[in-house]
Amino acid sequence: MSQPTLSNVAIDVVGHYQEAGKHLVRAYRVSTERAVGAVNARFAAVVNARQVPVVSDTVKARMIGVQQQVSGVVANGLSAGAAGADATIDRLSQGATTGIERLAQAGTKLEGVLPPAVIGTASSLAMPAAQVSLTISNFVAQGSKRLSDRVVGADAVTAKKPARKAARKAAVKKTAARKTRTTRRA
Repeated sequence: MSQPTLSNVAIDVVGHYQEAGKHLVRAYRVSTERAVGAVNARFAAVVNARQVPVVSDTVKARMIGVQQQVSGVVANGLSAGAAGADATIDRLSQGATTGIERLAQAGTKLEGVLPPAVIGTASSLAMPAAQVSLTISNFVAQGSKRLSDRVVGADAVTAKKPARKAARKAAVKKTAARKTRTTRRA
């Protein structure tokens, strides 16, 4: 395996952030569709549950139909926004990748002008920061994927149970310490 270059690491970082953005848009899209569906169901349940002598079943059905049409328009608008966000993420990612590749080409031209020791030193100084950036972007991409999967329901991700017992114990100690301090002052 060859040594990673700064440009390869930077392109990977851009890819990770693109992936994270796509996961978040996916979670947004699914959650808005779910919310619109819940509003439709709740509205229909409320309208059908009421016994109003003036309102017939056909009027109730029309009210529900109109409400579903309005929520359909809202859902289409939200979906269009998500599609626009996806396209923007792709364009920004492509632009950043193109810029990185151009910089790498310019750096290749400098190799002929500058001594190899200067380029090697600059690269060795910048690589640790680039690797940290890559690690962070990978962490962000994985976290956004877990979030998206949880929202979509693809994987039943089990979260660790909160440490309630330890937290409660710490809170009791903190409260006891405060009481002790206030009684000493008095």
